[in-house]
Amino acid sequence: TVVGSVIAPPTTVLEAALGGVLAASAGRILVDLRRHVVGAGRSGDTTVDGAPAPTPGCSPPGLAAIGSAVGLLSGLTGVGGGVFLTPALLALAAAPVRSIAAVTAPFILVNSLAGLGGGLLAGRPLPAAGWPLVAAAAVGSTVGSQLGAFRLPVPALRLLMAGVLLLASVKLLGRPLGL
Repeated sequence: TVVGSVIAPPTTVLEAALGGVLAASAGRILVDLRRHVVGAGRSGDTTVDGAPAPTPGCSPPGLAAIGSAVGLLSGLTGVGGGVFLTPALLALAAAPVRSIAAVTAPFILVNSLAGLGGGLLAGRPLPAAGWPLVAAAAVGSTVGSQLGAFRLPVPALRLLMAGVLLLASVKLLGRPLGL
């Protein structure tokens, strides 16, 4: 994130491509949600004993590479990294949906702080509302993690994730269109 936010290249084409990817990711989550609801009782999130379903190729180094790529994309586009991380983890079935929801909120907080640091290193000033936004993000991250991990039903989590991805997609696609 720091590297991407320092580079700050022209991003119109990058934002349009990423916006399309995020819209497609949201669509996939919604299709999976429909399958989940139609296939009632079949969550696909865990094995019988509650452990995450095995995922080939989802090794710690692979996950670290995904995290690095997500951070770079986040810094380049100015969009929170959770909107890239969530669909990647869901597509890989790297963990149960609740675990993905719980880890995404703190990831966004840390990623946002790294982006803020990169912007400061690049000489961009902190917005006037900067510190209150950081505090609000910390509170929101904590509340969101708890709701995702322990309170909300899995279909609601999937719907919320798809909604966030669609919002990010609209943000990214709106920039090249001047919206």
